Order: sequence, then C-alpha cells, then structure tokens
Amino acid sequence: MAVITLDNGKVNQLSTTLLRQLRAAVADLDADLPGAVVVTGGDRIFAAGADIAEFGGPDEAREIGATFRSAFDALADLPA
Repeated sequence: MAVITLDNGKVNQLSTTLLRQLRAAVADLDADLPGAVVVTGGDRIFAAGADIAEFGGPDEAREIGATFRSAFDALADLPA
C-alpha cells in the first residue's frame, strides 16, 4: 500500500506546486504498483480546494485547470 499525504499550509490548498508533486508521486507509483493507494490530507481537513492566490486571469485559470486534470487523471488512470 502507498500513502500520499497532501501537505500545503494550514488547509492544504491545492496549489499548482502541490498538484505537480502529486502527479510526480503517482508517476513514481506507476513504475512499481502497490496493492492500494491512499491519498490523505491534514488532521482536520483533507484539502480546501484550489489555491485562489494563484488565480489572476483566464490564462492562469487554463494552466491551473490543466494541472488539476493532469494530477487527478494520473491518479485515476492507475491500474486497479
């Protein structure tokens, strides 16, 4: 079993940096698949959602959206 812990500030904002780290962790798992993968957050909160401090305009929104999709699609694409 593999455990991936989200760790970004008090409420685990899903920043592009954190999402890229998640994507990299999933890529590492793909090379040596565990029997199960658990994604967890902090003691009181899993994740607050997107880090709105990164939002500036449409161009940033497209990049952030693509980063979300890449990270979570990679996780979902791990073989069952």
